[in-house]
Amino acid sequence: MLYSVHMKIISSAVGLVSLLLSGCNVLGGVAISASASGSEFTPVSLSDAKQVPSDRLLAYQENIPEYRLLIVTRDKGFQGGGCFVGLEINGVLSGRFDPEESARFYIPSSEPAMRVVPDPFASGLCSLGGWPPAEQRYVLSASSENIFRITRGSRGRFILLPSSR
Repeated sequence: MLYSVHMKIISSAVGLVSLLLSGCNVLGGVAISASASGSEFTPVSLSDAKQVPSDRLLAYQENIPEYRLLIVTRDKGFQGGGCFVGLEINGVLSGRFDPEESARFYIPSSEPAMRVVPDPFASGLCSLGGWPPAEQRYVLSASSENIFRITRGSRGRFILLPSSR
């Protein structure tokens, strides 16, 4: 008799745990679905973008006439919105961007190596994880503005793309 009572209690506990776990999966699916729908990125026009504060502009800030002007704006979007991302130019961390921010850089070479990287100064949740940065090269014009945007690419990493403004 005592044995059957124990078995019913164990069976009820297993059923409750299964129910709770299946509820977590449903809730997890809802959370994943909600975060996926909120992860869309939208380009920001130069006129609407805020300037990256000078304390987060770390290199290539001297306006030398023969250098190429590179203007970079980070898209607005939910995913990663509370964390800065870094922009490396020729292996040097040059700026740290919040969403909807823009910065100007003066580049000596016509085809610099550029990468969008996780913020190396991040703390808290922003310091967890990241993505494998991919080096990108674009030929920069010496006679006009070179306008790019930081956005989320198809593989889940931030990338740099040419922009029309």
